[in-house]
Parts: sequence; C-alpha cells; structure tokens
Amino acid sequence: MGLLFPVGEDEGEPLYRRVRRGLEGAILAGRFEEGRLPSSREVAAELGVSRNTVNLAYQELITDGVVIAGRGPGMW
Repeated sequence: MGLLFPVGEDEGEPLYRRVRRGLEGAILAGRFEEGRLPSSREVAAELGVSRNTVNLAYQELITDGVVIAGRGPGMW
C-alpha cells in the first residue's frame, strides 16, 4: 500500500493520536484512491500497530467529522 507515515515515538502523545494525525495528513494530501480509507487491518499491518490503535484513530476522525463512516464496510 505504501500508504503512510512514520508514527514515531512521543511519550507525551498516545499512539492512536499519532496514527490519527498521520491519517488525517494522508487524507488531506489525497493519498487514498477515491477518498476511501484502507481497512484498519491494512493500516495496522503497514504501521506495525494493533488494529485497536487504528480503530481508535478512525473513531476520533469520525467524531471530529474528518471522515464519514458509511453503511457497510468502509469510511470516506
């Protein structure tokens, strides 16, 4: 997928927030085909983090109105 960004290490910021920030940057840069986000499984595998971490990041993006969770699988 070659998607993303380094999550880096920052003891002052939770990992899911660093993932969220990276995802938002990738969204704004138009890195996702047709505006559809990859699955949490794909993102987790690429970044070397747990799916729970990615799901927390996705949930925060939804809550903040950055992405929309559609009916069925997928987010835009």
